[in-house]
Amino acid sequence: MTTLARAPATPLRPAAGPELRFGPRFVMSWRLIRRGASLIWLTAAGYMAIEVLVFRGAYPDEASRQKLLELSTSTAVRMMQGVPSGVDTAGGFAVWDGGWMLMVIVGCWALLTAIRLTRGEEDCGRAELVLSRPLTARQALAAHLAALAAAAAGVGVAAALPFVALGESLTSAVLWGIGLGALCAVAAALGALVAQVVAPRRAAVSVGLGLLAAAFVVRVVANSADGRIWLLTVAPFGWVERLRPFSDNDWTWLLAPVAAAVILGGVALAVCGGRDTGSALLRAARSHRSSFRLLGSAPGFGWRLNSAALVYWALTLAVVTFVFGLMTGALVEFIQDDETYRKMLESMGMDMSVPAVGYLSYIAKFLALPFAAFLGWRVGATRQEEADGRLDNLLVRGVVRWRWLAITAAHALLAALLLAAATTAALWAGTRAVDAPVTTWQVIEPLLGTVPLLVLFTGLAVLTFGIAPELTVVVPVTLAVLGYLLDTFGAALAWPDAVLGLSPFHHLARLPGEPMTPAAVAVITAIGLAAAIAGVVAFARRDLRGA
Repeated sequence: MTTLARAPATPLRPAAGPELRFGPRFVMSWRLIRRGASLIWLTAAGYMAIEVLVFRGAYPDEASRQKLLELSTSTAVRMMQGVPSGVDTAGGFAVWDGGWMLMVIVGCWALLTAIRLTRGEEDCGRAELVLSRPLTARQALAAHLAALAAAAAGVGVAAALPFVALGESLTSAVLWGIGLGALCAVAAALGALVAQVVAPRRAAVSVGLGLLAAAFVVRVVANSADGRIWLLTVAPFGWVERLRPFSDNDWTWLLAPVAAAVILGGVALAVCGGRDTGSALLRAARSHRSSFRLLGSAPGFGWRLNSAALVYWALTLAVVTFVFGLMTGALVEFIQDDETYRKMLESMGMDMSVPAVGYLSYIAKFLALPFAAFLGWRVGATRQEEADGRLDNLLVRGVVRWRWLAITAAHALLAALLLAAATTAALWAGTRAVDAPVTTWQVIEPLLGTVPLLVLFTGLAVLTFGIAPELTVVVPVTLAVLGYLLDTFGAALAWPDAVLGLSPFHHLARLPGEPMTPAAVAVITAIGLAAAIAGVVAFARRDLRGA
């Protein structure tokens, strides 16, 4: 019997009608990211401004700056913050001390946002509704990339403006801003490409974050020795570091991130036009035997869906905290030798009577910030289930709404506790690797003090989800960033205690002399529990809301 080969299906073209022009397409995409972009802009501007002000207060003379140069040459410090470049100037110090963290924040935001706009919209079916208009898939992706490019440009402006306003070098500020914006564009283009290749959204997020984490590890390894510095040329974080703003101002390295963003975006557009909506070039293999683990209940299923992301968060923070542990010895020696640096840390509320313990207490406060961001993301995943309409299918099956959210919130808190435990273990391993003068309990105790903050930000995320679900991620993350900046730099700038007390970070332990008081633990925990209860009640009473 002869069978006729079927010709390849011709991609469906949009229905006839007036074409949706680029302007409206761009506006549609921009509206989906404007809140997150605004938060990233404020974070970049505020972080850089405060770094400059802290440098001016802590290193007012040449002698103190020379000691800072000695610290910056330590191998452990170089691994995290990079090869020293212009650190004896306010601008160079700000980029060296805070630039690496800002690059990580901006890169992760851009990648996750690009995947949400592309793969996320396809997985929930909204992309099909958009493409039912006179609009092709490539045109829709081009609009998304244009909106992300605008956000990246805003990141560059926000990162450069504080230097200009505070009287630093205009040329260097522009170079740093363009470099950070270009990194944001690279991460966004990478996210768009990963979304074309991998499905579903959770798999795309895992692959994308894994690639960013690998790029960051390459940077850490490259900075560990002069013989490995060439590795900076093979990863996006290294390209920005090679710019050396406020020092050599090497503009030629801008070509690398700009070219990478254009190439990745172009490949994403090419792949997008050659596949069906909702499909991907790669999908998880279905040949293995199905597992029914954790499928006996709705909360268990929710835990299973988000477990892979928890692993990636844990691995990323473990790498960072391990390097922090390696830095303990070098920083303790620097604190003991530099009286100016010691006084600066004490002005920020740190107890330096035992420098190693005081340093670990500071690290614990810093880690409370990504813990809070993780909780915002974790509860935000629940919001995404509602926005995509999948929560409707769950709640019509007899699931009690308030009980489901209460258990989901408890799972989010449990996941944050596991994340804290993993980072504690990595920090301990780092201190042991350099024989730092601290005990195991001295590593555990400050991080144990962050638990009340985990309860607080879980409650705030749940409350936001119950009242204003579209702000589930934005509100807790914004409050965490503002609270951290207020406590970290407000004291150094001599702000009054009444203002500093508004930050929950201000009530963490200042070890070794000031452990966290039972009253602070009780109040912060009570506020978190009350917020969670209010959020559960509000969710039980309101209607479900789509995107």
